[in-house]
Amino acid sequence: MMALKNLPGVAQVAMQGGKYAAGQIVRRLRGEPPAPPFKYFDKGSMATISRFHAVASIGTKIRMAGFFAWIMWLVVHVMYLVGFKNRFTTVIHWAVSFIFRGRSQRTTTRQQIVARTLMARLSAAEEALKDAEQTELTPEPSGSRPEPVEGRASKRRAPNSQTGDRTDQPGNTASIKQAPES
Repeated sequence: MMALKNLPGVAQVAMQGGKYAAGQIVRRLRGEPPAPPFKYFDKGSMATISRFHAVASIGTKIRMAGFFAWIMWLVVHVMYLVGFKNRFTTVIHWAVSFIFRGRSQRTTTRQQIVARTLMARLSAAEEALKDAEQTELTPEPSGSRPEPVEGRASKRRAPNSQTGDRTDQPGNTASIKQAPES
């Protein structure tokens, strides 16, 4: 078995390693001696960086960027697909995506919707708490203190150090929330 010692974690290493492993299995089945240890041949790197732009590094001397590098990225990726049908459908899918600026891979899951909803609620609650704390800190002119509203606690509530819940201070008539056990 081979180890990924000093090899990049890219598809090309896996592809070359897979061919090497298959060759080793065939050699063993035929009773032939094992091949020399696996040696990775770096064919270069390519990456898209934006719409119609890419960077490419081939070997140690050829480096390019821009539209031509993007075309090379497309050709290389289509070339490694298996079968005409896969290549054709991929090219059509890419063409539609690039023309209409859409990507069918951008789907929204229920988990993402729930998370975004909860984050929006949390943000709104934090803003409301911040506004309420600033209102409490603002001094009121003497003699114009409003009367407490019936049904509300007239004393301020202090945050619980463990849970962040607001529990009533001693002497208040509202219920006290218990902190969950850890």
